Amino acid sequence: MKINGFADDVLMGQAAAEYIEKLIISKIERGGTFILALSGGRSPETTYACLTKKNIDWRKVYIILTDERFVPKEHPDSNYKMINDIFISRINIPLENIISPDTSLINAEKCAKSHELQLKKLFRFKENHNLLFPSIDLVCLGIGDDGHTASLFPGDNSLNENKKWILNTKAPENFPVKNRITFTLPLINNADHAIFIVSGKNKRKIIEKVRLGEKNLPANLVKTKNETVLFLDNRSIEY
Repeated sequence: MKINGFADDVLMGQAAAEYIEKLIISKIERGGTFILALSGGRSPETTYACLTKKNIDWRKVYIILTDERFVPKEHPDSNYKMINDIFISRINIPLENIISPDTSLINAEKCAKSHELQLKKLFRFKENHNLLFPSIDLVCLGIGDDGHTASLFPGDNSLNENKKWILNTKAPENFPVKNRITFTLPLINNADHAIFIVSGKNKRKIIEKVRLGEKNLPANLVKTKNETVLFLDNRSIEY
């Protein structure tokens, strides 16, 4: 894992946005569309804000969510609400290019199944498709205080899933929203690129564990096709 540290979250956000921009433009220039998976939380807010200022043809980008809390889209805890308010609503992107879990469904399990079908339609997967998982161009992730990433939590059975793309998971008791919809680990690991965006002094202990390679942390189980890059502000690094 490559670690990039910055003096503050503004510089970190600018650097992460430039990294994302280069990947998108490179793929579009080769004649392709770009699939960008985004996570919620506070750490990536500056990155998403910086992305709105980039000269990118968003008509050729599809945005999907790595995970979501099972709450209405207008709820303060909704990942979609944060990403939409800071990023999606401020760029010229077709609505059909935004693919997010339908949290209006009756329960989180149905929501997860529906979201997987949405993604399979996007990637034109058939039941007899030879490939088990698609290749997302870039997955943007965070790291929780406990080492979770997306909504994959330490010690949870969801870490052993090897067939489904999307799961309904349960956050530990100390989390305000328990029901989650999340990418599975194999879906993340089949991506071409992944980055972690992490800020805040409350992340110092867990970042040190990640740097030491502790194997029980979901964040350390992310191994995509290319080197994973970690963007940090210096408050989250122990010296």
